[in-house]
Amino acid sequence: MTFSDAARERGVSAGELICSLLLEEELTVGFLQAPPADLAGWDQTYRDAVDLLSRPDYMVGSDSISAHSRPHPRAYGTFPRLLGRLRRKHPVVSLEEMVQRMSDNPARRFGLRGRGRIEEGYAADIVNFDADRVIDTATYDDPAQYPVGIPYVLVNGQIAVDGEACTGSLSAQALRRS
Repeated sequence: MTFSDAARERGVSAGELICSLLLEEELTVGFLQAPPADLAGWDQTYRDAVDLLSRPDYMVGSDSISAHSRPHPRAYGTFPRLLGRLRRKHPVVSLEEMVQRMSDNPARRFGLRGRGRIEEGYAADIVNFDADRVIDTATYDDPAQYPVGIPYVLVNGQIAVDGEACTGSLSAQALRRS
């Protein structure tokens, strides 16, 4: 059943249906859709994403939250996919520009002072990755797969990933707009 079908059944618009479902399920709603069936569809999706990255005001984020047993693969691999697979296949922007769109742009846009840069007085949120090896490994069939090529991650100065293995560090904190 499509959103349009379900909305018609309830006598509301698709947008109203989505809002109702979010409220009814206390925001624990997911949407699973099959990926493009052909390689041309995937390639166009990738080209579009990389073209957007060429904009200096563009930001990268992930709208996927792993709230259930079948997360979207991007919950485990959005940034490694862009830094690895897409950057190597479609070298439109430099590695430095790509990292800037993943860190500094979002921090500035959302008013997160002390975040998004490696600078004195800023939180030590640092991802050490191998630009030639970083890649996502999550798939639709097996989405809960960690990426490779990211040997170390520091969150608030604490080691969260050591030798590509999660340490269990709980040094992250909720951020508020400044």
